[in-house]
Amino acid sequence: KTISFGEIDNGQVYIVGDKASKNSDGTFSITKYSDVEIVIVPEKGYKISKIFVNGEEIEIKVADGESQQISLENISSNYNISATFEPIEYKITNNISNPSYGNISVQSNSECNKTVTFTVLPKYGYTFDSPVVMQNDTIIPITNGELANTYTFTMPAGNVIINVTFNPYQYTIKTETSETTYSVSKTTGTVGEEISIIITPQEGYCVDEIIVKCGENLVEVTDNKFVMPAGNVTVKVTFKKIDYSITKLETENGAFDVATSAQVNDVVEILINPDTGFVVDKVTVKHNEESITVSLDNKFIMPAGEVVVSVTFKAE
Repeated sequence: KTISFGEIDNGQVYIVGDKASKNSDGTFSITKYSDVEIVIVPEKGYKISKIFVNGEEIEIKVADGESQQISLENISSNYNISATFEPIEYKITNNISNPSYGNISVQSNSECNKTVTFTVLPKYGYTFDSPVVMQNDTIIPITNGELANTYTFTMPAGNVIINVTFNPYQYTIKTETSETTYSVSKTTGTVGEEISIIITPQEGYCVDEIIVKCGENLVEVTDNKFVMPAGNVTVKVTFKKIDYSITKLETENGAFDVATSAQVNDVVEILINPDTGFVVDKVTVKHNEESITVSLDNKFIMPAGEVVVSVTFKAE
């Protein structure tokens, strides 16, 4: 008896053992009433789609990509074996370490030897490490695509995982001037991070203005803190002198005049006008009960704080 094989692409069919002899027409001769084993083997990246024995389709009992064996027992007639194969669609999955920072755009499956293109999509303010494509424990080579953040690889005969790690981008924080009266808690920051501005004004000064900019855009500052935007920032703090109040105590037998306020280190003059028959007895300037020196021409240097001025008179 003879066994013949139909036209087969992307796989092969063969007889196991030495019970068959090949004829010149490509068929195989089998001793009548013999038992033989037929093996159907798909090529790499393909699976058995259909199997026909004498024109009748039989069940496929193996997983995708595996070979199937057919037992022909007590052969008493001729056989024709044929099979068809089709490409296996292998899975492509993502492994993102921190998905809240970004994603990957890629098809969900592909045939073996096809070119696969994927795009890494970090969120605004985030970057990523070089992606790694794995098939089991094997690293699949990738190349940079034509567009930014795109990559390509050739699909192997197996499922793959694309591994990407996203990281917050570290933006710089710079102070615009070299003033030693303020600083920032960090010199770099990531999107959404709270940054503190540490302000220590010199004696007699207070903050005039705090300006934080990302490019030309102002960044909101609350309680000397701001939330880091997606970009480098500059911080500028300006200061102004504090106007401290000057309190004038009432007096008798004369009058005096003095400014109602002054800034630290200002020279303040006390204008004194005794009544007729009286002269100045004592001129006193105090800051927190501490006496401030008054010159002979009734002037004093304003300290960093409020003062109280009093003048007393005595008869000539």
